[in-house]
Amino acid sequence: MIEELLLKKAAGEPIYEIKKPFMRFLRFIVGGQEFLVDLPLVMEISEPKDIYPVPGSSYFILGLMNLRGNIMTIYDIRMIFNINAVWKSEHSSILVLSFHNENIGLSVDNVLDIVNIYKEEDIFEDDEFISGYGIVLGNRKLSILDVEFIINKT
Repeated sequence: MIEELLLKKAAGEPIYEIKKPFMRFLRFIVGGQEFLVDLPLVMEISEPKDIYPVPGSSYFILGLMNLRGNIMTIYDIRMIFNINAVWKSEHSSILVLSFHNENIGLSVDNVLDIVNIYKEEDIFEDDEFISGYGIVLGNRKLSILDVEFIINKT
């Protein structure tokens, strides 16, 4: 084995292969439930700032937030998916997503980590999931959030 590695190194070949993820997701919690959102959509994670309610807007729109001069709509995932409300904590955040050249915000209870998926087979279709797609992480099934569904719900 060592001899093979030395021969590869001498020939200028890579000694080991770096495994690149097929897809990457940001994992977060809302009302005790874990969700995933496609990582390339995430622009930043922001502290909840002043959110101004919009009279007459949908019940799942928390309001508008000014982030460095950009006004964006903040959506309440709890209301969209009928999840019991949880009081804001020191871990509460706004996920700022870029979707169709527009920034939107999602109010979440806690951002956990980044999940890497290495094979397409790890993502599967299932009616049990909100978006229709999910992954198994450990012994838990996680739903991949469908941002298009959230925006079109308005």
